Amino acid sequence: MLRTANPARSFIYCAVILITLAPCAVLGTPQSPLLEVRVMDTTAESGATDVPISIYMNNYEDTVAGFSIWLQLSRPDILEFQLSFDTSGTLCSGWELIQVNHIGGTPYNVKIVGIANWPPPPTTPGISPQQNGLPLIKVIADVDAVQDTTTNRSVDILIARSSLSEFAFSDPMGQVIGTVLDSVLDTAFYACLDWAGDSCLEWELVNPWEPHDSTYIFWRQFAVIDTSRVFINDGSLTVTGGYVCGNIDNDPTGAVDISDLVCLVDWMFAGGLEPPVLMAADCNGDGGNDVSDLVWLVDFMFTGGPPPLCGQ
Repeated sequence: MLRTANPARSFIYCAVILITLAPCAVLGTPQSPLLEVRVMDTTAESGATDVPISIYMNNYEDTVAGFSIWLQLSRPDILEFQLSFDTSGTLCSGWELIQVNHIGGTPYNVKIVGIANWPPPPTTPGISPQQNGLPLIKVIADVDAVQDTTTNRSVDILIARSSLSEFAFSDPMGQVIGTVLDSVLDTAFYACLDWAGDSCLEWELVNPWEPHDSTYIFWRQFAVIDTSRVFINDGSLTVTGGYVCGNIDNDPTGAVDISDLVCLVDWMFAGGLEPPVLMAADCNGDGGNDVSDLVWLVDFMFTGGPPPLCGQ
């Protein structure tokens, strides 16, 4: 217990301690991996339903007998999770308990829980150490209708990992795989209720923003994922189709450059191939394709004219 005569001084002292002492983690040096978990990148058509999102796992030392994964979507306007899953051809095929639940009642966050063996017998074994390339599980999602004019057509599928309540893999004994102890500085504030000279006979725990006489500082320890041995990789889903206005040759990079001008000239005047997406060649945005689009593109590229409009 540290006694201060001035409540303001006590608060300042605590603030200095909080600023100067960084959280202490009991972290191991980089070693061989214990666990790797990855959401695979995939593609799907606009409006597609029952799209499988595969989650892969490699475990190197411990048998995995249970897991909990929380997936989050960066673009709820593109993708929604169903409350369904597919274990056919996966590592957890035959497990006795698999649950998929929406977090907060929304289809944009989903919690997947799997347990290999659930009482009573028979006993279902977990997943022995393996790296055989099979998915751990597939969750099912639906793709919303995405307009062709939408240029950003990808959604990140994120694995939440800030705490063990969001991400945890356990062995057959129920021990979480790949954790270490971390520490955080905690502070309690006290006000004296009954002084006897310089001695306090009775203390009361108070809000740190209220007047107080003393501060008690200690480290609180808790378990966290050991990121030196557990590797977590997010994934994405990209909706196929769409175009970038002015990207007439449909270059996968989406760049609007001289090759697009060549493509347009070749199509209009030399019998070349029609652009893959005609709408991308509507550079002046009038709904058609003619020489005025060529003039607009030349003006944009060489004289500082406005960018292609494509029906805007």
